[in-house]
Order: sequence, then C-alpha cells, then structure tokens
Amino acid sequence: MISEGQIIHVAMPSAWRSSNETYTSDSLASEGFIHSCTPDQVAGVLARHFAGHRALLLLVISPPDLVSAVRVEEAPPHGWYPHIYGPINQAAVVNVLPIEAGPDGVFILPEGFH
Repeated sequence: MISEGQIIHVAMPSAWRSSNETYTSDSLASEGFIHSCTPDQVAGVLARHFAGHRALLLLVISPPDLVSAVRVEEAPPHGWYPHIYGPINQAAVVNVLPIEAGPDGVFILPEGFH
C-alpha cells in the first residue's frame, strides 16, 4: 500500500474532487507550500490538525513524480516534515485512500500506517 519514500497529504474530499490536472491546498497561497508528512506522521497530523472532521482523503504521493519541489523542513516542536513548493500534479498521486473518524473521533487508518 505504501512504498518507501512516499509521502502523504491529507485532503478534503471536495478539494480533491474539484481538482483537475493539479491539486492545491489553501496553504500553498497562505504559506507558500503544501503540507505533507510521512506515513509514520499521519496519526499525529490527523490528531493535531483535523479533529472534528469525519471523512478525509490520504493522497499517497511519489516525490520523484512531482513537478514541484519537495523540501524536508523542521516544524517545531513536532519534527521534520516534507513540504511541497507548488501544486501536486495528479500523476504523482499513486493512491487515494478515504479515511473516516470512528465514534471516538479518532481516524481509522488503513493497514500500513502507524
């Protein structure tokens, strides 16, 4: 499901559905990059930034296939995260995984995530 080196972007289903050849998030305009994370970081990102959401998508991205640059940068106090400096071309998205929050509000991750 997830291969070595792939990164994850958490997306709103409506934003992904409305994208065509490329996908952007609000953070590209406001911060200059699109937030992403490693598979090991997904649970923490969901808990910190997506509490209250019920359904989301995990975009599994192959960095070598991106047309935009990726830089791994520190995001204190939580560690180092990959940031995508430009739009995500859909050809770089190798899988789209829908996730839902359980009754306790915690997202149920697909197999292969920690």
